[in-house]
Amino acid sequence: MKYQRAELEKVYLELEKKQRPLLALFGAFIGLIVAFTVTAVMERYFILNVIVAMLIAPAIVGYFARFIGGLYQTFPRLIVALFSGVTYASIFILGKQPTAALIISPVVMAIVFFTSMRKLSLIEEFAAIEHAAEPFQSANSNRNKHFTSLVIVLSLPVVGYFILNHYGNRCLTSIENGEHHVIVEYCFSPDISSLEEVMLKKDYELTEHWFGRYELFTSEASLMKFLASEGDAKYEEYWWVILHFIYQNSSTDLQEERAIWQQKLLDKEYAPAIKMHLEEIIRPSLITDKTKKEAIEYIKILTRNRDEDADAFSLTVKHKITTEELQNLLQYQMGNLDSLTLPQLEILVRSFDSGEFYTLASELREENEIEEYYTDSIFIETSQKDLINVLEVMAKKYKHTEAYFRLANIYMETDITKAQEYLIIAAQQKHPAAAFILGLGRYCINDRKAGLEWLNKATAYGSKRADEYKSRILGGEERAETCSVLKNLK
Repeated sequence: MKYQRAELEKVYLELEKKQRPLLALFGAFIGLIVAFTVTAVMERYFILNVIVAMLIAPAIVGYFARFIGGLYQTFPRLIVALFSGVTYASIFILGKQPTAALIISPVVMAIVFFTSMRKLSLIEEFAAIEHAAEPFQSANSNRNKHFTSLVIVLSLPVVGYFILNHYGNRCLTSIENGEHHVIVEYCFSPDISSLEEVMLKKDYELTEHWFGRYELFTSEASLMKFLASEGDAKYEEYWWVILHFIYQNSSTDLQEERAIWQQKLLDKEYAPAIKMHLEEIIRPSLITDKTKKEAIEYIKILTRNRDEDADAFSLTVKHKITTEELQNLLQYQMGNLDSLTLPQLEILVRSFDSGEFYTLASELREENEIEEYYTDSIFIETSQKDLINVLEVMAKKYKHTEAYFRLANIYMETDITKAQEYLIIAAQQKHPAAAFILGLGRYCINDRKAGLEWLNKATAYGSKRADEYKSRILGGEERAETCSVLKNLK
């Protein structure tokens, strides 16, 4: 299809009239607002958020610029792409992510450049080609419009530099001038007004600070540490908070520096440091007498300074049980076994079995002062002699069936007469295993009748093995084979 030059000229003039570079910049600005809103909505979904920020958001900007500005030429599209890239880079730099700015901004510019071009009709393409080959005389130059757009875009980094320079130096300046009324707001987070608020935040909520990482101090962090090292009390508090709440890693160097500054602030009776220390040392269920005395001394400081948390700490420490108390209780109970209740004796048996002694909290504290619970345990040296003493009291004083059975097992190796005595008592008290062993034993010493009687009783008491061996005996199994298992039974 062939078009007349006059016809192409008319189409080209209309095409130029629709292309408005300044409006395209405005469209890109509106697109950026929409794009960042969409990105913010997707913030909680990390992968989706990255895809939106890098691909979808720039496409939105490009479409807005194309729709409002009617762009089709390369130069105005480059200006819009540059505007978008600079805006993205500025946001990442303000967010203290310069690496992300270097990586993402070129991608954004490329996507905006390609998506901001409007699709030309066939005659519009011919008109543009014709003008490029031989410019139409009636066509006005777009240089002024392009130049104005370029000046606007190039001025953005300059304006951004001054804004960033002012904003970025607010924290450092406030530290240098000792402007404590704004240091927390400028250096930690704009929505925080006190160090106490910083301490209440989670680590993921403290991302707007100006102190970098522990491995890579910023100028603000270096100055803060220097002033703290000079002995300025307020900066010591700032630096302590930075170490404990801003820098989040487990490096040995950080832990050591935290400990040094923690002790400095403890010596100066800084309440938050005292509270953190108290929470650390009284966190275990069991503490030592030394730790308890240390905690009491720090609580006295809080009380003297009328701290609102002093009473709560005092009550917690009051109820804390120490390892020395458990050791003393064990020693007392072992010396007074006859005075112990059955539950106390049972706890002693379990402690000797496991090698760890524990007890009910009520053994060491009044029940009306503390909720009933078992204490944590302390390691103890196990002794069969002590275990026998406890079991003897349980058996003789409380007629405890399991105690008789366990004593029978213990004496099997040393005193068969006593073992048999305890085994009979346990069997008479309907202990299924005791009745089974006694029945099999009677059978194996040629007392078939008594053996089967006890096996019947054992079956009635719930022993499945007794029923099995009774069937083997009645089935005519050789006595030697049936009795071979007896030496391994306990």
